[in-house]
Amino acid sequence: MHTANKYEALNEAEVLEENIEDVLEGTSSIAKDLSAEEVPDLNIAMWNIRSMNKKKKQKDVLNFIREENINVCGIIETHIKPVVLSKVANFAFGGWEWVSNSSLSIAGCRILIG
Repeated sequence: MHTANKYEALNEAEVLEENIEDVLEGTSSIAKDLSAEEVPDLNIAMWNIRSMNKKKKQKDVLNFIREENINVCGIIETHIKPVVLSKVANFAFGGWEWVSNSSLSIAGCRILIG
């Protein structure tokens, strides 16, 4: 009978630290300094908005992104028609780059990520 050791993950952390040291061995001091820097938090949000055709919901998205310092925002069930998708996405995401699946849905954009 095989039993799992719930503390086994602690050993994995030690191995990971050793692997990082191996990777950094022989690298320049600049690379070592960069690896020691703290990576900033990445704030990701997903919102089932149930239609984003009205300006109020577009403003709600824009305000939410700004107030919560969101870095990546996924919106589902947008129902945005392809003819206005670019205008709506550019407004709601405040000029961010964005991508959608509008070409795959005849009922309008279902997924929008910015």
